[in-house]
Amino acid sequence: MMSFITSRDTKINEIIKGHNLVSIDEINISKFLKSRSVVFAFIATGIGMFVCTFFASFMSVEFKDIYGVPDEKMGFYFACLSGPYMLSAVANPILFSNVPKKLQFAMSVILASLAFGFLGPSNLLILPQSIYLVVLGLVIIGFSQALLFVNSVPEIMDSFQLEYKIIIGYDKQFDNKLND
Repeated sequence: MMSFITSRDTKINEIIKGHNLVSIDEINISKFLKSRSVVFAFIATGIGMFVCTFFASFMSVEFKDIYGVPDEKMGFYFACLSGPYMLSAVANPILFSNVPKKLQFAMSVILASLAFGFLGPSNLLILPQSIYLVVLGLVIIGFSQALLFVNSVPEIMDSFQLEYKIIIGYDKQFDNKLND
């Protein structure tokens, strides 16, 4: 039995030779930031978080003061953001399976940028101030966020794994540290 285990370990070591170019002690944020593709994925996630949250602090005030939305109905308007996000998070991997992730990021930023024009009166897009346009903008932003978020975290891990030729599933302790 012992020779079988030794033989198996030797074969595994031969298979992964030249892979896992980083040791468990070297896994840290600075190692991640040395890869341009990882940095791009981090930036995409940051943009998505910004898009998701920056207007939440003043939007409820606008809903109340400008559009006369009562406090007890405020959540319905913010659901216009999260509902499409949830549907998009499920549908986008199917709909955009053949579209490169970086193109999906770019599409998301363009969509969200256009949708911001709907959030208020827009001289550039020649749009009046309307609660219906605001709701449409929130729906588009919710949809576009999933293009960023759903792809960003796997993109970070995939880029890191490719850069350092990491084989997942070989060392559980290594995998756990990497996933943390």
